[in-house]
Amino acid sequence: MAKVLRRLLNEAKDKMTDEEFFTTKVMKLHFESIIEGVCKTFKRHIEVQIINYGSSVACTNGDMITVNLNNDWIKSQPTRLDKYYIIVGIILHECGHILYTDFKLMEKCFDALVHNRLFPIIDYSETLAECFDENMGRRFLKVYQTLDNCVEDGHIEKRVIRHVPGYGECLLKARKLHLADEGIQTYESLLQEAKETGSDIDRIGCVIKLVLIYAKFGVDNVGDVSDDLTKLFYRMTSHIDAAVNTNNSAARKKEVNIIFDMLIDFISDEIERLKEKEKEEEKPKEEEEPEKSSEDEDEEKDDEEESEESPSEEDDTSETDDDSSEEGEESGTDEKMDDSDSPSISEEGTDSEEDDDFEDESTTSEAEESESGMSKEEKEKALEEVLSSLGEICDDMSDKTEHSDPMTSPVSDEDEDFEAEGTTPEEGADFNPTNEEGPEEWDLSYLEDCAAEEEIAIATKKNIVKAMTRNADDTRKGRTDKFPSIQKYVEPDDEAIEMFDREHEELDRIARRVKKNLDKVIKERQKGDRLNGLYTGKQLDSAHTYRKDKRIFTNKVLPEDIPDMEVCVLVDCSGSMCCGSHMDQSRKCAYITWKFCQFMEIPCSVYGHTTDAYPEKHVVMTCVAHPDNLDKDDEKRIFMLRPEYDNRDGWAVNFCAEALSKSSATSKMLLIISDGLPAAVGYGEALGKRDCQEVVKRYKKKGISVITAGIDDCAKDIKSLYVDGIAPKDAAKFLDYSDMTQLPKAFATIIKKELL
Repeated sequence: MAKVLRRLLNEAKDKMTDEEFFTTKVMKLHFESIIEGVCKTFKRHIEVQIINYGSSVACTNGDMITVNLNNDWIKSQPTRLDKYYIIVGIILHECGHILYTDFKLMEKCFDALVHNRLFPIIDYSETLAECFDENMGRRFLKVYQTLDNCVEDGHIEKRVIRHVPGYGECLLKARKLHLADEGIQTYESLLQEAKETGSDIDRIGCVIKLVLIYAKFGVDNVGDVSDDLTKLFYRMTSHIDAAVNTNNSAARKKEVNIIFDMLIDFISDEIERLKEKEKEEEKPKEEEEPEKSSEDEDEEKDDEEESEESPSEEDDTSETDDDSSEEGEESGTDEKMDDSDSPSISEEGTDSEEDDDFEDESTTSEAEESESGMSKEEKEKALEEVLSSLGEICDDMSDKTEHSDPMTSPVSDEDEDFEAEGTTPEEGADFNPTNEEGPEEWDLSYLEDCAAEEEIAIATKKNIVKAMTRNADDTRKGRTDKFPSIQKYVEPDDEAIEMFDREHEELDRIARRVKKNLDKVIKERQKGDRLNGLYTGKQLDSAHTYRKDKRIFTNKVLPEDIPDMEVCVLVDCSGSMCCGSHMDQSRKCAYITWKFCQFMEIPCSVYGHTTDAYPEKHVVMTCVAHPDNLDKDDEKRIFMLRPEYDNRDGWAVNFCAEALSKSSATSKMLLIISDGLPAAVGYGEALGKRDCQEVVKRYKKKGISVITAGIDDCAKDIKSLYVDGIAPKDAAKFLDYSDMTQLPKAFATIIKKELL
């Protein structure tokens, strides 16, 4: 059997895809155990949900963490082990948010920015004050959220890696993968490329990306460059380090506000610089057009006044003093420029006057713009263009997970940093993206075996349901009533699990005591022995011939096997079982019987029976334990038995007896736990009694032992239903236990007697 199971496990492992592996119940419990160990949420269960659709990476609301297998990070991994690393890393990231992120404070900061202020309060620059005065706070929300998320991610991931350095290697691998997606091109290389192509770089985009990468990953992407942009960046890094390394949420948000203020100030200055550069580029173009028009006019005047040019020049020459000084020449030149009679002088004077006029107008307009700055419309338009260009950077660098405010607040903040606590690079302080060393090669074979067992268990349950369906069909063939039977193999719910956790230890002790008393007898029978000191026997014991009482014979007892047995327990789940403690004691009887059979390696199945609420003719057989089942939840599933609707006892007994009749066991036992009150539409006490007795009589002839017992004041009804009016050889064995606390032990004792 072990070899067959091993072969089935290997086949299931070979056929199992990554999606099937990570979505199994085994992996769900494994991930939840990691979360419980990291978050220490022993009183609050955090569930894990693995999905494979959509484009999101992960999300959490504090009570559940959802991870999407369909995201590019996981799909890009070549092996199942690498995908496991990334999933664990994502889960640890979400654990960090649950533990350390103050979502209420975060929402308060976002709301303050929307209303044109910062929280916590800082002394922000005039630039940001003007933007707030012009109601522009909402425009910066995406940039602020991205900056805050990157700082928060850097903080929580650093703390998680320090908190769980083992599994933290998975988070390191996820961080390196995320950084690789963003690229590690330095500011120096960007400047070099721009110089080679003769284009300008996006200085605003560069500083934003430098800040976000440093905040999230702690990586300096500047290179060997020193300019005004890098100086600004290094002024920001001190605040980023302070934010990432402090455990105090309010202090962290304050540092974020300072960085944000510096960014907005830089963005505003950069917009002004770009506008001035555009004006400088447009100015020469505007100057070229008036120069061309004046030259055309001068050429026309030259053609008309060509004849008068020579005398005018002679007069001017005669009036000029050869021995005059430089000052005299300059004054003469000025007088000539003022003389409108000279054509040549007039040409030069026209150009000079127009140039002076243009310069005066240009100077006046520039002075006005310098005084008033950019208009509000121009500033808003330029700002919209810049923010739209930053949208892609913000989308790439922002946290690709979704979070809601957890029901419980994060751990208390402490005003201390990691460096003071002695953080080492091995614990997460060093996030070098060029380091290709991944986490230690962990072995997933055990989890794969468990997942394969789960797949086999699912297939086995389907086969059990098919077998129950065939059994129901065979049962209908021998009956006049053809009511169909509805079968289901239910999963244990929270109430059943809670009841199991509360009661199973005491019930296990009862089953173990019965087994202990039986073990000694069984071992003796299996081992064999020699009986000495007999009056008669097959052999003479020479060692005892001296005895005067003539007990000198001996017999050899041959080894015997335990009888091949199979047990089926049928529990009445009708509404009348809710009276008193009937249902509670019935569950305990069923559980002790099943557990005792597990200890003795006796195949045992447990069924509950009732009817549909409407039309109350469909018999519902609920299988809560089956010998072929492999999912190991039968012990919890037994506590799913509860009072429901009506009952057709004869149909249910027939169903279980038919299933036992198909077993190859030499000894078959059917234990019936009921209050002895069959009742359903068209199925009263008289019809129910006749039906039950006929079924018991028929299957007793097939070698099936039927045992039932009285419960409290129902002993009379039980006896009337299965014993009275039937020949002793055809009747069920009846046990009268008015004390229900003794009933579970009685069932185990019956099995013990049957075995021996």
